[in-house]
Amino acid sequence: MRITNLAAGLATLILLSLSSLASAQGGPTLPPLQIHVSNRPDRPLFAGEQGRQRTEINYDHKTQIVTLRLVVQDSNGYFIPDIHRESFAVYENGIRQQNATVEIEHAAVTAGVLVEYGGHYHALNEALADAVSMAVGQFADEIGPEDNVAVWKYGDRVEEISGFTQGNEPLHQAAASLRSPPPFSELNLYDALIATLPRLHEQSGRRALLLISSGIDTFSKAGYADTLRASDGSDVAIYALNIGPFVRNAPSLYGLNGPYTRLDWQGAEQKLSRIAQASGVRMYSPDSSLDLAAVYDDLMENLRVRYVIRYKSTSLPCTWKRHRADLDLIRLHLLISMRNTILNHMVHYKNNQLDDSFAALSDVTRRGVLEQLARSDASITDLAGRFQMTLTGMKKHVSVLEQAGLVTTEKIGRVRTCRLGRLQLQEEMAWMERYRQLWAARFDGLDAIVEELKQKEKRGSHR
Repeated sequence: MRITNLAAGLATLILLSLSSLASAQGGPTLPPLQIHVSNRPDRPLFAGEQGRQRTEINYDHKTQIVTLRLVVQDSNGYFIPDIHRESFAVYENGIRQQNATVEIEHAAVTAGVLVEYGGHYHALNEALADAVSMAVGQFADEIGPEDNVAVWKYGDRVEEISGFTQGNEPLHQAAASLRSPPPFSELNLYDALIATLPRLHEQSGRRALLLISSGIDTFSKAGYADTLRASDGSDVAIYALNIGPFVRNAPSLYGLNGPYTRLDWQGAEQKLSRIAQASGVRMYSPDSSLDLAAVYDDLMENLRVRYVIRYKSTSLPCTWKRHRADLDLIRLHLLISMRNTILNHMVHYKNNQLDDSFAALSDVTRRGVLEQLARSDASITDLAGRFQMTLTGMKKHVSVLEQAGLVTTEKIGRVRTCRLGRLQLQEEMAWMERYRQLWAARFDGLDAIVEELKQKEKRGSHR
């Protein structure tokens, strides 16, 4: 769970405060509380890692009321219900706010559905039509009369099937229209996603995009790194439903030697997962249509349900800004009783960007590629020749750099050109600077201790 730090970090939310955490925040010592959660599966329904969930914070300048809407989950990403009001404490500038109220909100949603609908192979397209029509039809069962939904499909380009309309009838109609196999086309996922997100920005309410896709992209103008930036910079949650397993395991496909086996299914799935993570949520990768009901229940609970905390701020109105300031991390301890096991679970933000950047920079060849691209753009073929390695090996290195945002690529004709990405490593430099300061302070302290010991030794020798 993430908390938004407005202005100078005025609002600090402490959930299920343990005594050590409460003391650290300047508040009173609170007894540990236990939350009893009904049995849940022992593993998450989503695949891979979940992105950082975004907490909504609003401040009313007239009334000075602060409203926080947040998700509280266990270690497997399941929403934790029935947390009592006394389990929450709100501190602002180290002072506990006594007027806080806590409610659970089940909100209507504004959902866009973007569906993969195209490809190079007839048999694959037949399997795709079966998968996406079934996925859209089952999602319709989750939509209520107050929910606002639109549907698009993409192959070469994005096409609207249904504009934003309340209720699930447009989804049922869309599912029926998707039963016919799509015509031969490219699959321009990245272009489609970047084109669709602004259409959701125009809508109000709690917005999300359900991306029903295999993650395959064949000829987009935009690159993968561009798509990650668009997802990260958007306030729309992208829930990805990976239909790759449905499609490639379909009985209609002709054995194990078809041309579709050349597709990089695993790489596409990983990129699809990272796109969802960048937006703050998750990717689902069910093995069969039998898992769709549980997946959609989990998805809609994650999207709809929020704990809502309201309190009247005791800070001066001028210290609160009207816009959302930099996002910051607050560590929360959850003491949860699940299946008779007490779990002391620390919720924290896993900074995937730092992981990707440092992993990319850990290899001498990839550092050499960045140095080369700093001088001039180069094709993957040129880079492979310069570093005396195979084209396949260089493609893998470039893919790692692109995933980290350090490199962008553009394919013109049959040549893919690489250039430096827009990532300027500010977060990475700030992280290293914090640790440099930490170690500098420790060495300064060590120097002081050594100097003190020397002075004591001198005083002892004079006696």
